[in-house]
Amino acid sequence: MQTRRKVLVPFALIALAGWAALAIAATDVSAKRREGRYAAPGGSELVVRVPVGWKEEKRRVGADRHPAIAFKARSSAQFDVLLSPLPSRYGKSPDAQERLRKDVVAAADTLRGQMEEPLVVVNELLGLEGQGYFFSITDRAPKKGEYKYMTQGLMIVGELQLAFTILTNDGQEAVVDAALGMVRNVRVVRAAR
Repeated sequence: MQTRRKVLVPFALIALAGWAALAIAATDVSAKRREGRYAAPGGSELVVRVPVGWKEEKRRVGADRHPAIAFKARSSAQFDVLLSPLPSRYGKSPDAQERLRKDVVAAADTLRGQMEEPLVVVNELLGLEGQGYFFSITDRAPKKGEYKYMTQGLMIVGELQLAFTILTNDGQEAVVDAALGMVRNVRVVRAAR
């Protein structure tokens, strides 16, 4: 699926054979967090409540080399959480959420040959300032140094779309919960001048 040195492009994102929605409430899953501010398109900043003990680095990903923030463990337990703020392709159209869900479903479909699951469930993600969708899959045959599990999705936050990818291994369910909590709590503010 993904090596620790490479970052999965967050927009190979998601299609699916069976779809179900699971609303996830906008609650924080970790009491100890610090606030980080990161440049985003359109003269804005992402305000992210980052779990204490996670470090970040700025990266460029995808064919167009768009900016992303990668979060990793400061400890030996390895994981990768990638947030990519992008200009929204959906605008304020009444069907924006449906188009977003369809893009997430389509992305899951592109990964069908690599995953153990016969069907992928796409879940709704409700945030403080946005709404989106995500799915989780298991790599059928991860190679040495690759991650076994991936959670990936999109969320519309303000005028932005936020693509996110969470890569983990066995026993790291708390990382996925903390990362989804971080995504749910993302805010977009005007950049300070």
